[in-house]
Amino acid sequence: MDVERAVKSQAVRKNTLHWVIRGYDGTEKIYEKTVKAGVFSHEQMQVLLRTLVARDLSFDEVLGACAKNKTKLHNDLLQVHKEGTHPFYFCGHSRHFTAHIAEYDYKGTNGSPQPKQPIT
Repeated sequence: MDVERAVKSQAVRKNTLHWVIRGYDGTEKIYEKTVKAGVFSHEQMQVLLRTLVARDLSFDEVLGACAKNKTKLHNDLLQVHKEGTHPFYFCGHSRHFTAHIAEYDYKGTNGSPQPKQPIT
């Protein structure tokens, strides 16, 4: 029984789901971070993307992004867009951030996660 549990435990550690978070300035990648999927819920990830984008906005732009829809002040600069059933989130315009979940394999050197295949 202990051997079976150990084998299952190793299998779980080898392939795990991770959030892949990337930032772009136009088409140039300016940031990339990979964290285990359990660290952020989908709602928390959307808040994180808004926060990362807001860093480069003016106070008035942030104010407008938080204003009610269909008001004169409202803008969509912090709107998070979602694509697909295994979500691909993105937020921002010229400087923007993305997040998606991918399966990672720990067979790489020094125990670092290596991308297996994105879940689509």
